[in-house]
Amino acid sequence: MCMVKRGRLNNLARFAALFAALFAEGLLMPGCSWFGGNFDGSPAQMDEAIGQLARQLIRQAYEGLPTDRIVDHHVHLVGTGAALPLEFEGVSNSDCYVNDDLFRWSNPLLRIKTAVFMSACGVSDREQVDGQYAERLLSLVANVPHGRFLLMAFAAYRDDNGTVNWERTQFHVPNRYAIEVSNHLNRRLGQDRFVPVGSVHPYDARALKELERLHQAGVRFIKWLPNAMNIDPADPRCVPFYRELARLGLVLLSHTGDETTVRTPAGQALGNPLLLIHALENGATVVMLHCGRDGTGIDLNDPAHPRRPNFELFLDLMTLPAYQRYRGRLFGDISALTIPQHSDQLFRLIEDRRLHGRLVNGSDYPIPAFNILTPTRSILWPTRSLLAQNALTRDEALALEEIYAYNPLLFDFVVKRTLRHPKTGERLPDSVFLELPLAEEHRGLNPSGR
Repeated sequence: MCMVKRGRLNNLARFAALFAALFAEGLLMPGCSWFGGNFDGSPAQMDEAIGQLARQLIRQAYEGLPTDRIVDHHVHLVGTGAALPLEFEGVSNSDCYVNDDLFRWSNPLLRIKTAVFMSACGVSDREQVDGQYAERLLSLVANVPHGRFLLMAFAAYRDDNGTVNWERTQFHVPNRYAIEVSNHLNRRLGQDRFVPVGSVHPYDARALKELERLHQAGVRFIKWLPNAMNIDPADPRCVPFYRELARLGLVLLSHTGDETTVRTPAGQALGNPLLLIHALENGATVVMLHCGRDGTGIDLNDPAHPRRPNFELFLDLMTLPAYQRYRGRLFGDISALTIPQHSDQLFRLIEDRRLHGRLVNGSDYPIPAFNILTPTRSILWPTRSLLAQNALTRDEALALEEIYAYNPLLFDFVVKRTLRHPKTGERLPDSVFLELPLAEEHRGLNPSGR
């Protein structure tokens, strides 16, 4: 075993990060495909480029599914306020915000992340980010055979007094922009495949009015990332918010676990899944994004308050008898659980049949577009890849990578429909890939808002 001192390991990581930055900036070679988007062509070119097995895996991925009910519950929208192309007439991004720190070398790791992110999203020009990102989404979805895609707004960080703090906000995507972009892309597609998701901060004095306004506009989902937005789900100020969600029939999509992509000035403790008990106790319906995938949290049910993996706390909420009263209102989404470092968690979700029917799919796009995170034959975790763990065959992995090279959004879906539990051979149940299976009293709600 090779022993490396922590200080030296950190230096190696910084050195690797510097090279990543140089690749991302095109200073060592064009592009940063090793880290970001390693694409061979546009989504429209895929059909002519991929092989027979890749085509077969795509066909098989949709077999047995009612195609009008397939939903991706987790797609991010980007808005910086950059000028939109003429095709987007009537769409206003004037209130979009991105922190300039993302583009400054004073914080090199953040700058590196931004460059790799732009590569993965097919964005080549900072001055055209909004239009290029939206056009990329349009191209991807137009070449995915079936499904609807929940497109998320993102609320700004607010201080405890409810005031927006722009210095601590990494980015802000207003509700209006999510609605207008969704409507615009749907018109161009000729189909309602993009579904706008609102994001409302409960500390905002106008929060309840905004929920009502969004409901009237046909929005049925609200997105939170507590660690980045400074939302304590256990704060008593959230109770009226939860009750309004319940009254209006709105579903809360809340990040759980540590956040590893967006800065978290509010602290990782706010990602503890148990904090959302307060939402459930006040009648809200909650989808716990990532199933508490990362980090540890305080077990609020234990008098000694030991720390346990957030994933285990999520499983407690889903399986312990004391929480069965939340059935029909508590769900988990499996977004980013195919990343190799989390494959063991994904296999546990497949194993535990008590969870089947209570999990939904989310791509967490643009995460599937990051070459460095592809689950088939992992760059970062080669022994934890789906291929190395026998969840995919070598031929399947190669065929799936052909799909990735043209359409990472479709790739994410087909990977999840193809992978098998390494020991039992069992797959994710069909129900995971369909619209939210709400309790009887909430079944008038679905992702299209109809």
